[in-house]
Amino acid sequence: MNRYRFQFLLFTLFVILLTMPIIGRLGALSRYGTAFLFSWLLLAAAVSVSERKVTGIVAGGLFSLTLVLEIVSLFHDTSLLVIVQHGISMLFLSFVVGVVIKGLLQTKRVTVNTICAALSVYLLLAVIWAYAYSMIVVIRPESFVFNTQMLDVETSMFTKSDGAVIPLYYSLVTLTTLGYGDIVPVSPYACMLAAVEAVIGQFFLTVLVAWLMGLFISESLKKIDS
Repeated sequence: MNRYRFQFLLFTLFVILLTMPIIGRLGALSRYGTAFLFSWLLLAAAVSVSERKVTGIVAGGLFSLTLVLEIVSLFHDTSLLVIVQHGISMLFLSFVVGVVIKGLLQTKRVTVNTICAALSVYLLLAVIWAYAYSMIVVIRPESFVFNTQMLDVETSMFTKSDGAVIPLYYSLVTLTTLGYGDIVPVSPYACMLAAVEAVIGQFFLTVLVAWLMGLFISESLKKIDS
């Protein structure tokens, strides 16, 4: 399992992207479906950095805490609890991203596992920002304006609602700098968060991915010369 940990993480991320719209149609059960998917993601993230004992212990501890908060929030959905749960989840995923990026920078050869790790980090950044947008909406519900009505989906940036797919969708659109304009941040904190995410998305592609491609090309040339 350890050998394929990043493949498992990337698979989990794509499952979430593909099934979130379906989960949103389950009505009252959508909250439980969303909680299950994100708990699965957190577990996959914890497994991906458990190769070393220290990082495994830290990841395991943070995962356990987020799982408990996720379960409690299903039955006691207070604003304070949601903010704490989102904050801990962001901290945990940020820790995972940091560990994976450190490993990528130390790698000497590009493999399938390396590629899956890089892609997973990119998508995890979108999940982290989705939590952040949802947290802002809990604090200031008027932080975002919707220019178009999304059919059959609750128009909300709140991950605990039936429209839990919306913050993840907006985060991905912002990270990739597509900027459809259907959702617009209006509060200062929301605007700055969106701007920072767009910048980090570009840095990731132009720095880390370009560096991995350079390493791959260098390895290929060495094989040809030999």
